[in-house]
Amino acid sequence: QSPGFKCGGVFTKMSGFFASEGFPSGYPPNRQCLWLVKAPPGNVVAITLKKLSIELSPGCRYDSVSLYDGPSLQGTVVSTGPSLALQLISDDSDAGDGFLATFALGTCGGQLVNPRGSFITPKWPHSDYPRNLVCSWRMIAPQVVRLNFGKFDVSHGVACHFDYVAVYDGPSADEGTQIARACGYRPPGWVAVMFIQLRETKSNHLPMSIIES
Repeated sequence: QSPGFKCGGVFTKMSGFFASEGFPSGYPPNRQCLWLVKAPPGNVVAITLKKLSIELSPGCRYDSVSLYDGPSLQGTVVSTGPSLALQLISDDSDAGDGFLATFALGTCGGQLVNPRGSFITPKWPHSDYPRNLVCSWRMIAPQVVRLNFGKFDVSHGVACHFDYVAVYDGPSADEGTQIARACGYRPPGWVAVMFIQLRETKSNHLPMSIIES
């Protein structure tokens, strides 16, 4: 059994890693282990499965790994709230090597009401932003809001089809008028704005960005 890898746990630090009990030599039988990563209110959690080897069975009937509040087990899963849970269940027969996962806390969207300030994408500046991400920031002010991008690095695609940052003049993407859409290394210039959205799809290039207002 590998030292330090226990059956479940709770993590509250900014980043780290955990693995199934016994990894990489195989997890024990008849286990129900739950790992919970918790962030402060207003933050999100991203978990990346670096290694995954679980007993194969139809519908994961015997052994399984489940993530709660995430779209899939491929790549990085980002929570919609301040916590994300991962569970391993094993039966009394065959086993795989187990899994190794990393996690990080970050902000993904929110409502901004201060006269001035800044905001950043999840995991900046330590690493790239996660896959399959949609972050929306809404800026509320009694006057026009001026937005400037201090740092900008978003995966480039033709017509910004994959990853992009969109800026809207209005309260939301549905109710506002899109006044800018950018990707790559060249952000929009100074713009008057109320709503901004970062969308990441299935790009293979995952750079980082910082946005300041």
